[in-house]
Amino acid sequence: FIEKVEKEAAELGKGPF
Repeated sequence: FIEKVEKEAAELGKGPF
């Protein structure tokens, strides 16, 4: 699910890591 979280976070402008 990392890829999904990364994409969603990128849209919000805040990386998960």
